[in-house]
Amino acid sequence: MITAASSGLGEAMARHVAPNPRAQKTHDALFPGRVSTLATTDPELIETFDNFAFDEVLRDSKLETRTRLMVQLASIIASQALGEYRVMLGAALDIGVTPVEVKEIVYQAVPYVGMAKVFDLLCPPASSGVQAGDR
Repeated sequence: MITAASSGLGEAMARHVAPNPRAQKTHDALFPGRVSTLATTDPELIETFDNFAFDEVLRDSKLETRTRLMVQLASIIASQALGEYRVMLGAALDIGVTPVEVKEIVYQAVPYVGMAKVFDLLCPPASSGVQAGDR
């Protein structure tokens, strides 16, 4: 049986585990005031993930944040990660991606990943800011 003590989780919980300052700043810019549930339940994973996704990956990137988020939305569609899509959609809209651009990303995904993978995205929740008829 794996326990917190035998897995090293107890040690990780004993020390303060948090993303580095640059990763935290990038995360906060995209998701102001949002704290992942995993930050509480698995802080070591979030430290590793946030440092990678919000710092290391971006160091050599030449993409503007807005463009990068549009690419990420397309990638998430192909992954069929509806929950993560909704989270990133909020960040993309907050950063300046327009509802029309979001719909175009979804429409352009159909020939590449198939209608079945994008169908649920064609009727997003009202809270997303993307409404039917936006053009």
